[in-house]
Amino acid sequence: TPASTPSYAAIATGGIHSCALKSDGSPVCWGSNGAGQITPPSGKTFTAMTARGAYTCALEHDGTPACWGDDNNEQSSPPSDKTFTAISAGYIHACALESNGTPVCWGSDEDNRASPPANTTFTAISGGETHTCGLKADGKVECWGNSDHDKLTPPESETFKAVSAGYLHTCGIKTDGSIACWGYSGNWNLLSAPAGNTFVSISCASRHSCALKDDGTPICWGDNTHGRALPPQDSTFMAVAASNTHTCALQEDGTPICWGDDSEDQSSPPENEEW
Repeated sequence: TPASTPSYAAIATGGIHSCALKSDGSPVCWGSNGAGQITPPSGKTFTAMTARGAYTCALEHDGTPACWGDDNNEQSSPPSDKTFTAISAGYIHACALESNGTPVCWGSDEDNRASPPANTTFTAISGGETHTCGLKADGKVECWGNSDHDKLTPPESETFKAVSAGYLHTCGIKTDGSIACWGYSGNWNLLSAPAGNTFVSISCASRHSCALKDDGTPICWGDNTHGRALPPQDSTFMAVAASNTHTCALQEDGTPICWGDDSEDQSSPPENEEW
């Protein structure tokens, strides 16, 4: 894994906005602000951040969740009486993990996307557009929500160390570092993850996915409209976040870089920040 990770650093991409955490935990967002999704609460610092659709969520140092942006489905209204160790935004729902691994979701519960299985704990969680997946301690993946195209059905015999829920597909990094994807492939070959590599992180979007190899090299596949699946060549990163039409990543010095659609400046991180 790339070594020079700042104390606090994260990258997140929404539909047409992006956010990053500076090394001191302060948030910086750019792109469309039609719903207030790039206007974080002032004076707060965070240790984790996630975005999708037109909203953003983050975790304060004590695990308190904060969300801003579109709240039409109460996706920006996390429970005020809980703290979390991980958080992931779906399109109009969000999920988080309590310290004991218990999942908690809020927002739209259409197709039960915000109704995790009872009496089940997870080590990681990923909110997709219409479904959610969690990674259990034994490496098995369990998903819930909209079941179209079998995107809730991971390969039974495989164990994983990471999972990412997209729109019509889901991918995970298997225990051996290779990638397995399931769900809808379509004209974008969403299930055709590159073989012969060892990966450490993955991010699935609507029509493309990106992953980082163990040396930080990015690989993307799927729909390349706007160049969303064409990362900068000869670059290495420590985090990557794929969105509907653009992708962002954190360079090894913590500086964000984005590629793909830039119609709302969502791929143009502010250059005057001291990351």
